Amino acid sequence: MQEQYKQLSVRQWHELAQNGVRIPMRTQLDGVSMQPLIRRNRDYVTIIYPERWLVRGDIVLFTDSRGKYVVHRICRLDKERVQTFGDNCDYPDAWMPYGNILGLVVSMERGGKTYCLDSDASRRWGDFWMKSYPLRRPFRKAYRFVRRALGYLKRKIF
Repeated sequence: MQEQYKQLSVRQWHELAQNGVRIPMRTQLDGVSMQPLIRRNRDYVTIIYPERWLVRGDIVLFTDSRGKYVVHRICRLDKERVQTFGDNCDYPDAWMPYGNILGLVVSMERGGKTYCLDSDASRRWGDFWMKSYPLRRPFRKAYRFVRRALGYLKRKIF
């Protein structure tokens, strides 16, 4: 028997959580800022209301300064505020108060398999990914250059 999920918007889910109804939300993400981990409109993520203290490497749902819903990884935190960083972004987000955080991403589904994102191993991978930031940007530039060069050669040869 296939599970039925009622489609709630993030806003509706957040309102329920504020009223004490804390159910998991399963949804697809619309942006590309968490690629390659979470693919746009293809992978499902499960988000819960955070019931523990958040740590570096956790993937969270929050509202940014424009009121837009965003899913990024925590890269820095102190007692009053937190800074996040999308896996596919060049720069970290601005510091924000903890109150902007609405949920914790605990799992991702891809190709019928579920992957836990709320584990020490997942946070260690996220920490490695964030520390590799200085290398990612030049790598992406080189990759784009090679793709353009190959495309140019392909057009000239064929």
